[in-house]
Amino acid sequence: MIDRLGKQIYHPALLLPLLALIQLMIALDFNFGQLAMILLSKGMRYAVHSVRQHTAAPQIAGKCEACTC
Repeated sequence: MIDRLGKQIYHPALLLPLLALIQLMIALDFNFGQLAMILLSKGMRYAVHSVRQHTAAPQIAGKCEACTC
């Protein structure tokens, strides 16, 4: 049971974003207003990039070539 919990906690998909968030919080001196604005801007950038990628890719039979949607 302990091994299973250890594997789940140290999973890179969970640990790496958490470490990036902690590093960002330390760089901003734990200012949650600035942290929220940076996370919002990064999220918006990701969303715009994703939308542009899906609309720019030619679609064949309802599926994009850029991804597996």
